[in-house]
Amino acid sequence: YPKQVQDSLHKEAIYILNKMNGKANEIVSALDVRTGEILARSDAEGILKSSFNKKQYEKIILSGKKIVLVHNHPCGGRFSFVDIKTCFKNDMIAASVVIGHDGSVRIIHDFDRSIDIESLYRNLYNDAKEIYPLKSKAEEYALTKLYKWGNKEGGFKYGKFK
Repeated sequence: YPKQVQDSLHKEAIYILNKMNGKANEIVSALDVRTGEILARSDAEGILKSSFNKKQYEKIILSGKKIVLVHNHPCGGRFSFVDIKTCFKNDMIAASVVIGHDGSVRIIHDFDRSIDIESLYRNLYNDAKEIYPLKSKAEEYALTKLYKWGNKEGGFKYGKFK
């Protein structure tokens, strides 16, 4: 990305981490992928989830711009399936960055939107249930398989920095 976008992402990440320091809340921001302009920042801080309100979402859509999302994960975890699915379902998302309160930075990008990501995940999850009857364990296993598939098969690219 252009330097101005990288600078904007860096500043927004610092803003989010400072605002949410010590909290289990998440904030999401949408930045123009070409200029770094902040198009929207969620004002409803959700506990372990984040989203734009209707007005913010419409502003992003009406801009017609490609965006990069940035949001925090208080526990420093990787992207959830909902995070990944959101990227696949919204053509305007060029990339998504997750910043952890542990200092981790993760990015997903280059989505092959011809893939039915929900069906793929559901199949991986159903296979995982055969191995792990506990729902949370099966979900974690399916998500790990999805990450491996994404990077290997080209469904999306994932990177972690720390």
